[in-house]
Amino acid sequence: MSLTYQDRIKEKRDLSKKIIDIAKEFVPFVFVMINSGKDALTRFGENEITQNVSQEITGAEILLVKDKKVSKVSLDDLSKENIKMVIEKAATLLEFQEDQEHIPDFPIDEIIENENLNWDKETASVSPEKRSEVVKGFVKKCKENKLLASGTVSDVVNSITLASSKGLFAYHEYTRGEFTATAMDDDGYSGWGSISEKSYDINKINELQENIVKKAILSKDPVEIEPKEYTVILEPAAVSDLFLFLSYVGLSTQGYYLGTSPFSNRLGEKILSEKLTITDDFSHEQNPGFPFDFEGVRKKSLEIVNKGILNRLPFDLKWAEKKGKSSTGHGFPFPNTMGPLCGNLVIAPGESSMEEIISSSKDALLITHFHYTNIINPNDITITGMTRDGVYKIKDGKITNSVKNMRFTESVIKALNNIEAISSDQVFQSAFFGGGFVLPALKINNFRFSSKTDY
Repeated sequence: MSLTYQDRIKEKRDLSKKIIDIAKEFVPFVFVMINSGKDALTRFGENEITQNVSQEITGAEILLVKDKKVSKVSLDDLSKENIKMVIEKAATLLEFQEDQEHIPDFPIDEIIENENLNWDKETASVSPEKRSEVVKGFVKKCKENKLLASGTVSDVVNSITLASSKGLFAYHEYTRGEFTATAMDDDGYSGWGSISEKSYDINKINELQENIVKKAILSKDPVEIEPKEYTVILEPAAVSDLFLFLSYVGLSTQGYYLGTSPFSNRLGEKILSEKLTITDDFSHEQNPGFPFDFEGVRKKSLEIVNKGILNRLPFDLKWAEKKGKSSTGHGFPFPNTMGPLCGNLVIAPGESSMEEIISSSKDALLITHFHYTNIINPNDITITGMTRDGVYKIKDGKITNSVKNMRFTESVIKALNNIEAISSDQVFQSAFFGGGFVLPALKINNFRFSSKTDY
């Protein structure tokens, strides 16, 4: 019989209390983070299932604090004997640690929200058979079109617990159902797509599968075009690469105050297109965010950019104290060298559907997603990468043919100041280095491609 929501909370409360009680024998302050979860995945390739794996792990990170010295340990053997042995060893090392310049004044709070926020009961108990049905549906579509299917279907069931010897207790749990796949013909031309939501929506998955197959068929016989500036329509997967680097480099509070952000000293000024409004909102229905940060502070939803104007920044406990502010709940695990960052960015939708944006375009390129994107120049957030799994020429409102892949080299700031249109539909899109964003598609003028390929 599966545990109820209250049972799961009690289980983590008891575990955190056990750890804290042991640690308090050695140090005056303890901060505990418990990650517990099950990841299950079905992998397929060349129209066959190749792997079914499932892993269930509960682990703890324990921060020990005495005076201005800290020691941190991680363990996944949570027996009383092992916890005591590991903590005792870590405590003996405290005297050899350097004093910390800043130790956060961790809050005393209890944060437990509605269990249905990011939790789906069916996804929490998905069987390999159900995942295989998703695969079979995609393989059938591919075989009918003489294509090879590859990809993964996965489900994630996770919880995070924070607790401290001062009385903090915070708990959140979530589920994710994910499908990522490629359809490829014998010549290597492909279509790709991905979906990640709190539950498996079979209708959405079927629609995505059909679109992947359609893209693979459209990708045949691509033509070569010269690398230069083009009007592009970036699907959300491509947009995510731009916002990944905008978030880490441009919207970093630490970077802002240290002068390494290109937006330093520009609060209240226009930095991006007036069409662009960006919030950091853990509570958005498509976001898998949780209602507290890794310091145990309740998260606030923030309007970071309002119609192109830099409106405010996220804060953790350290930077809030430095600047006479309050933490907005954007702290990462201590010790943290990055400072506070936005973890749940949402880009406000526009007024036109993706179909309307395409049909109204006279001359543009439709980009599925990018590959191996990385930063070249943080001063203007210039990034470079390759197109992948489908670049399509749009002429007079219609997709006419596919185009060979190209390398782009472009400033994120320039690109996000050249927005012509934003789609009305949004999806959650995973980012290359982890996490993700709620994003629409973007139509951007004068997007620069720097070199071409033979494929």
